[in-house]
Order: sequence, then structure tokens, then C-alpha cells
Amino acid sequence: MAETQQVWISEQGPGPLVVVRRVLLDFWRGVNASSGERSDYGRACAVGEIGCVDMKGGSALVLGDDPLMTTWLPRPQGGMFVRWVAAESEAAALAATDTGADATWSPTGCTFTTAGGPHVLFRASVTGPEAGSDALTFDLREGDYDVLSAVLEQDDATLLVYRLVWRPKSRQR
Repeated sequence: MAETQQVWISEQGPGPLVVVRRVLLDFWRGVNASSGERSDYGRACAVGEIGCVDMKGGSALVLGDDPLMTTWLPRPQGGMFVRWVAAESEAAALAATDTGADATWSPTGCTFTTAGGPHVLFRASVTGPEAGSDALTFDLREGDYDVLSAVLEQDDATLLVYRLVWRPKSRQR
């Protein structure tokens, strides 16, 4: 694998990460909530390991609340969120993703539906406009993504990986 510097995002404490379409960032309110409403952060925390929460204009994909460094690796039919559990270096962590082809991928029961375009991975506790430099931006095409999970291990590296597998949206007549 070529030497590259990946952008890694961390929760910096308890709380999940979320993936939101960039055009919807203004609608993610983080810990802020109107009187009598549950905050977006509270709703994301209630998801558990992986899932989606509805938000104005679409949905957000929630990645559990373990404080793990996380990056995105694009693949031809989607991509992978790589969550760094243990590794001596970034190179070791990324090399462990190569074992993914041989991994046993488990369905999570989660489907993420998106209208496509740029998406942003950031801490659920902040508002979308505050995500700023502590965020990772990547593209997804329009459609439904089945979310699978696996624990990848190679040498001393252990990763928790969520794989998004693209399915085009059904065309309605």
C-alpha cells in the first residue's frame, strides 16, 4: 500500500460521529435543541453501534460512541469507515484493511440512503457549521448503501470497519 496521509477524525471523548450530506450541515444542531425537543446529539447517542437518524432534508449515518480514530477509504461500490482500535502506526492500520477482502462481513441491519454528493464525517456533539477543520469530506453517489461490519486483524493491528455497499435507488415510474 502506498504511503499516504489519511485524515483521521476522533470523537475527542464520548459520543458518536455522524455522516451528513454537506448541503444539510446547517440542519445538524449537535447538542443544541429547542425547548422540549431532544438534541441531534442525544438522538445520535441513542443509536448504539451503527444506525441512521432522520434530520431535515434527509438522514445522518451514526457511527457508535467509542472514542476511536476514524477515516474513510473509498472503494468502487462504496467505501469503508475504518475505526482504529489498535495499531502501532497509520501504515499498520491501513495495511490491516487489506485483509478486508478475506474478512467475514456481517450485516448490521442498517441502510443509509442519500441523494449523493459531498458528505462530511464529524463529531455529533457540534453543529454542522462548526464541524470545520475537525471533519472529513468525501463523495457518495445517490442511492442506498447497505452497511456491513467486520473486525479486521493483522499482526498487532485491530480495526473495526463499517463497509458501505452501494445499491442504486429504484426508479419509480
